[in-house]
Amino acid sequence: MKKFLLIYLSILLALSGFAQNFFGSHTGTQLEPPSVLISSVEIISPDAWCGFRAIGNVTSEGDYTVSERGICWSESINPTIDDYKYSNSSGGGTFSIDYFGLDGSKTFYFRAYAVFSDGVVYSPAEQSLSTNPEAVVEYSSSNITSTSINITFDITANGNTITQRYVWYGTSGIYENYHPISPGNNDTTIVLDNLQPDTKYYYACYIKAGNCIDWYGVRSFTTLPPSIPIVQTALMPTDVGETTAQIGGVVTDDGGTSVTQIGACCNTTGNPTISDNQSFAFVGNESGWVTELSGLSPGTHYFVRSFATNSVGTGYGNQIEITTLSISPPTISTASVSNISTTTATCGGNVTDEGGASIIERGICWNTTGNPNMIDDNSMSTSGTIGSFSVNLTDLPSSTIIYVKAYAISQYNAGDSTITQTGYGNEVNFTTQTLGIGPTYTAVNGIDYRLNGAIPPLATSISKLYDLGDVFYNYVGDAYKYLVIENVNLDYDGDGNSIVAIKDNGSIISSFPYYIDIEGLAEYEYIGLSIEYYDATSQLMCGGESQQVAFTWHVEDVNSLSGITHDYLGMYNFATGIDISITNITSTTAKASVTAYGTSLNSVEVYYSTLPFTFNLSGIPFFSKMISTCGTYSVDMSSLSPNTQYYYRMVVRNNEFSAWKSLQYTFTTAP
Repeated sequence: MKKFLLIYLSILLALSGFAQNFFGSHTGTQLEPPSVLISSVEIISPDAWCGFRAIGNVTSEGDYTVSERGICWSESINPTIDDYKYSNSSGGGTFSIDYFGLDGSKTFYFRAYAVFSDGVVYSPAEQSLSTNPEAVVEYSSSNITSTSINITFDITANGNTITQRYVWYGTSGIYENYHPISPGNNDTTIVLDNLQPDTKYYYACYIKAGNCIDWYGVRSFTTLPPSIPIVQTALMPTDVGETTAQIGGVVTDDGGTSVTQIGACCNTTGNPTISDNQSFAFVGNESGWVTELSGLSPGTHYFVRSFATNSVGTGYGNQIEITTLSISPPTISTASVSNISTTTATCGGNVTDEGGASIIERGICWNTTGNPNMIDDNSMSTSGTIGSFSVNLTDLPSSTIIYVKAYAISQYNAGDSTITQTGYGNEVNFTTQTLGIGPTYTAVNGIDYRLNGAIPPLATSISKLYDLGDVFYNYVGDAYKYLVIENVNLDYDGDGNSIVAIKDNGSIISSFPYYIDIEGLAEYEYIGLSIEYYDATSQLMCGGESQQVAFTWHVEDVNSLSGITHDYLGMYNFATGIDISITNITSTTAKASVTAYGTSLNSVEVYYSTLPFTFNLSGIPFFSKMISTCGTYSVDMSSLSPNTQYYYRMVVRNNEFSAWKSLQYTFTTAP
C-alpha cells in the first residue's frame, strides 16, 4: 500500500511540472509587442504648403520582428494606415520621412506605426500640423465620357507665382501619364482625352511655386462604357440638285471605340436610318466629311441625317430637310431658216437648259397648218445635248408655207420608272420655192448639141450641163438648181417595146419630167445619169440592129426660172461600159475588171489619177485593152505608188462613140 502511494505521488509531481512549463510559456506569460514613438513633425521649408518631415522611433521590436515602419496621417485624430501612410524600411530604431503632397490650409494628425506578424501598433501620442500655403489649389472633374474628362482648377495664389503645374494620371498609379498646364495663377480647365472606356483612373495635381513643389491629393474617376458615336449633320450650300444632294457630317465623339463607317441617309417620312437610302464617306475623315446622296427623285422633300457606326452601334446626327429640284422640259429656241428651195430647207435650234435630265434627242418638227409637234407631225432629229444644232429638212411641198419648231427630248431614270419630257422652241414659218419650167431652146448659141463625143463650146454668162457618153457633169454651177429630163421617147423605133432605160445612179427613172438637184455640185462633179439599150428579149444589147432614143434636158434657174434646153439623140452602135471593179490590189499593182456592151467595139480604157477628174482626160494616164465584142475584160495596172489613193474611171470605145461608165471611184494601194 505504501508503495502504491509513492508511485501515485510521483506521477502527480511529473504532471505538475509539465503543466507549469507549458502554461507558463504559452498561457501564463504573454509575448511582448513592438513599441513605437513619434518624435516630431515639422515643415521641411519656409513654404508651409510644400510638405513635412516626421521623425519616428521603434524603441523595441518586443518578441516580434517589425516588417514595416512609417508615419500615417489624416485630417481626423488617431489616424491609421487605412488613411494616408508613408513607410520607411523595417526593423527597430529611429527613422525619418519626408513627404510632399499635403493639401493646403488644413490641419493634419500624425502617428508613427509598426507592422508585425500579429498586427499593427501606433505611437501612443500623435502630433498635428496645420498647412498655410502661399497657393491653394482646388480642383474638380466634370463631363466624364467614355474617353475623356474635364478637370477644372480653382487657384488662390496667396502672392506666390506658380511656375509649373501638371496633372498626372494613370490606371494603376498617377505616374503613368501627365498633362502639362501653362504656368500662371489663373483658373483653368483641361481635358484629358484618349482614355479607355469603362476604366478607373487616378489623378493628382502637381504644383511648383518658387523653390517649393507640392502634390495635391490623389483622386479617381471611372470613364463611361463605350457608346454609339455622336454626330452632327450639315447641308453643303447650294448643293441640292434634281437627283443628288451633298451632305456633310462630323463625329464629335466616337463613343470610345473606333468608327468603322460614316455617311448620310435619307427618306421621305422622317428620322432616316441606314436601312433607307444612304451613301458612304471615307473612314478616316470623322473630323469632317462630305458625301453625295444620289438616286433621289426630282421635286421631292427629304429628311436627312449623317451617321457614324462603331462596335456599339450607329449614331445619327441632327435631322435636316431638303427638297430636290424639279425636272422641267428642256429650254430651247428655234433658229431662222436658210437654204430654202422647192423641197428642202435648213433649220436649227439652241438648247440652253436640259431641265435637270439628260437630252436624248433634239431636232426640228414641221407641218403646214401651224403649231407643229414631233409626235403628230413631221420631224428631223440629230444627236447632241446643250448648244446649237441644225438639220436639213427634205421632202417639203413646194410653194407652201411651212411651220417649224425646234424641239428637245430629255429623259430621267427614277428607279423603276423613266420620266421623259419634251421642250419646244418658238414657231418660225417660211415658204418653199415654186418649181418652174424655163423656156425651151433647141440650140445654144446656134449649136445643136448632139451626143458625138465632142465638148461643146463655152457659153458666156450661163452655166450648162454637158453630156459626154452616158454621163452628165456640171461645168460651172452658178445659180442653176435642177437638171430636168423630159420629152422622153423610150420606143424610138415605134415597135411598141421600150428599148432604152434611163437610170439615175443605177436606179431606173420611171416617170418624167425628172428633176435632179445639182445646186450643191462642184465644178466638173459628175451626175450618175446613164442610158442602157436593150434588144427585143429585154437583154442588154450587144451589137445588132440600129437603135435610137431621144429626150430633152434643160437646167433650171432657181431665182429667175430661166434656163437652156439641150436635145439628146441617141444613135446606134453606141459603146457603153456596164461595170468596173478593182481587185488584186498590192502596193504597186491592181487589176481592173470591165464589162462592156456595144457594136464594133475597139477598146476599154481605165483612166487613173491621184486627183479627182475633170471632164477633159487629156494628159491623164490610162491602161487599155483592145477588144472586139461584148464581154468582161481585165486590165492590169502597174507602177502604182504604195499607200496612195487613186481615182479611176472607164471608157469603152468603138468606131463612132466613147462611153463613160458612171461616176469616178477610188481605191488605195497597200503600204
